[in-house]
Amino acid sequence: MWRDEAYALDMLIAARKTRIYLGVTDIASLNADAILQDAIVRQLGVLGEAAARISDDFRVAHTEVPWRDIIGMRNRLVHDYWSIDVAEVWRTVTNDLPALIAVLEDLAPAE
Repeated sequence: MWRDEAYALDMLIAARKTRIYLGVTDIASLNADAILQDAIVRQLGVLGEAAARISDDFRVAHTEVPWRDIIGMRNRLVHDYWSIDVAEVWRTVTNDLPALIAVLEDLAPAE
């Protein structure tokens, strides 16, 4: 179980970094900044990879986390890197990550 909590902490850290990196940047600014895109995509990849390593038992116990969506996004970002939809990335970070961070704060051990 400690491994699952460690991966949940990795997820939380990656999600927080992503939100910090994006800050108040609008979609046009994100589109124009390849370095920022790379940083955000990297952290979303870490988030998804950590989620993929969490045990099935932990996932079943915590259905409030959209495991399949997180892992699926990671797979698209890593394997379909040539066709990343920056608007989708921006929407995910802006709309979905705040709620995910709140959930992960309850699951992850204190830093």
